[in-house]
Amino acid sequence: MSQTVLRLEDVCLRYPAGEGGVLRGLSFDVQAGEIVALLGPSGSGKTTTLRAIAGFETISTGRVSVRGTVVANAATHTAPDRRGLGFVFQEQALFPHLDVAKNVAFGLRGRDRGEREEIVRNELAHVGLGGYEHRWPQELSGGERQRVALARALAPRPGVLLMDEPFSSLDAGLRESIRRRLRERLKSSGTTVLLVTHDQEEALTFADRVAVLHEGRVAQIGAAREMYSRPGSAFVAQFLGATNLFDGEASGHEASTVLGAVRLDREASGWVRLALRPEHIALTRPEEDGEVGIVLTREFKGHDVTLRVRWANSVWIIQADYRCEFQEGEPVCLVPREPAVVLATEKR
Repeated sequence: MSQTVLRLEDVCLRYPAGEGGVLRGLSFDVQAGEIVALLGPSGSGKTTTLRAIAGFETISTGRVSVRGTVVANAATHTAPDRRGLGFVFQEQALFPHLDVAKNVAFGLRGRDRGEREEIVRNELAHVGLGGYEHRWPQELSGGERQRVALARALAPRPGVLLMDEPFSSLDAGLRESIRRRLRERLKSSGTTVLLVTHDQEEALTFADRVAVLHEGRVAQIGAAREMYSRPGSAFVAQFLGATNLFDGEASGHEASTVLGAVRLDREASGWVRLALRPEHIALTRPEEDGEVGIVLTREFKGHDVTLRVRWANSVWIIQADYRCEFQEGEPVCLVPREPAVVLATEKR
């Protein structure tokens, strides 16, 4: 059975002079060896959650537990250095008076010199900075400083690692490479990770589970694929990527909509709010006397094509593969390829 390593129970955090709280009854668990991503709009409480777990913020009510030990509640606040957590800051926070090697070795006090040097070399190699040991932080680019911060956090082999936007300063190609290698490293070592990110693709590809925060609460948490495929609300659906929202009149596993009869992912009755991802709608040539849409824009991206189509007085987003031949101004028909996700219902 999985062991719960991090647990937040009804956590609230209010600033002393503040009106209202940043965290408002936040609850979720992280299991041993699991990678969980916190995703949400600015101000939703992502970084504050990480700081509350690490001990850099004092919670007002609720409880934070690490490995079964309560480290924060209304009466307890364990110091950050006694919680046994690794932390990667968004702002990198390197020591300017130490070179790269000494920055990475900072958490290795108590190890003999040879062991420290070997660990430093290995960690820098993992983040693509082999040979940078004697450079100074001010000589590095923002992306290089961020990779040093990652190496420093990983060097002591923390059992639990908190990461705040750890890849934000890296360019696209390097970000994907470092992210892939880091995930392999973390999974092979069994490290438990809680990651804050604003990047939906990063959350879906890097994490085992994704928690979407909204106004200091968990709007939905679940496996990345399940969250994307079956969001529980319009907010979650739209935040995890482009989606098409529309209404219908449901009866069983089918609904009457502007797209015609559409299959549903679950049984429903009466008015329904539905969602279809752009890749779940196909474009076909219109039939005689049938409904006709018009391609408004076409964006060729090499491996795929994004189109905006006017259909039934609304604009729909369609994701097609590179072979799609429809051009701007052409008439098309929209055909659902998957059941629509039922987001809300109202019986009439």
